[in-house]
Amino acid sequence: MTDADAVEVRIRITARPSTVFQFFSDPARFREWMGDASVGTSVGDPLSIRYPDGGSAVGEIEEIVHNERIVFSWGYDDTAKGIAPRSTRVSIQLTAIPSGTLVTLRHTGIPREQRRGHTMGWRHYLSALANAAASVTGFAEQAVQAYQQAWAEPDSAKREALLARCWGADAVFRDMVGYAEGRQDLADYIAAAQQFAPDVRLERVGPLLRAHGQVNYRWRMVTPDGAVVMTGNNIGELSPEGLFLSMTGFWDQPALT
Repeated sequence: MTDADAVEVRIRITARPSTVFQFFSDPARFREWMGDASVGTSVGDPLSIRYPDGGSAVGEIEEIVHNERIVFSWGYDDTAKGIAPRSTRVSIQLTAIPSGTLVTLRHTGIPREQRRGHTMGWRHYLSALANAAASVTGFAEQAVQAYQQAWAEPDSAKREALLARCWGADAVFRDMVGYAEGRQDLADYIAAAQQFAPDVRLERVGPLLRAHGQVNYRWRMVTPDGAVVMTGNNIGELSPEGLFLSMTGFWDQPALT
């Protein structure tokens, strides 16, 4: 098998290799991103994925390097699909990078006319893997809560302690009127915002949306009498350890009168 018959797909995942590897070594985790599927835990164990159309792919684990690599054969029960059971090979390499894990999947032995379809298929499954692995720690909700609390905290020491729980040392904040880089810079920015509008509080509203280590949620600024003076949404990027690497605030345009 050569590079000419290979499909290669890469994806960056906001989780460490040890976390990502669980989704190959734990059958329950494997099903979280592969759907109706089963996988063994040792070399020689079978692997199968059942598709909604009733077809299935089958293979056998050929190599396992803990937290680094897994290789398995691949093919279809339905001979009409043109790839016999266990006739192709899938290798998945996990490489540690600063933002988490680079996953490189190479599927060799694919007929030319099927490479495009398999490329799209693996991109779909690796995206599901990325979302599952990035969500497993549950850091997102905790980080957003601490971040929102920091914006409401008037005491500087308590505010800085909250930011230490959710804000990366070099993380960047940006919105329509300001920019801050690092924890102390953001702490000073929040203090200035509180001084400028001492009676306005920032509230989170609606659900927390998550995708690939990114979060998105709505917010509003409210006065003591309940009047909403501004609304918008925040989009943040988290590190594998649950600290924000960046946060961008978007303000809704006020209604024209």
